[in-house]
Amino acid sequence: MPVLNSLHMKYKHQGLVVIGINDIDDKLPEIRSYIKEKDYQYHQLINTGVNKRYAINTFPTTILIDKKGIIKNIDISYIGFEDSMTKLIEAELNK
Repeated sequence: MPVLNSLHMKYKHQGLVVIGINDIDDKLPEIRSYIKEKDYQYHQLINTGVNKRYAINTFPTTILIDKKGIIKNIDISYIGFEDSMTKLIEAELNK
């Protein structure tokens, strides 16, 4: 997602780590090609089983986890995502 790449580039030097997880088995070749084509700079985990393990079935799902491993936000919407996630990230980084 371009927004995640943008957030990664903006906040990576302040400690933000973005990890993309793609577990849609029948689309793996397309996913790999898309990631390479878009030149996403954040980490990508592909075919890890995470979606099944944690019952994530809505895409995209974005989970913000703080430095202590505590889930701070789960977002299943793309509407207003960049603004809301920016505010959450900045609040966490400023703690």
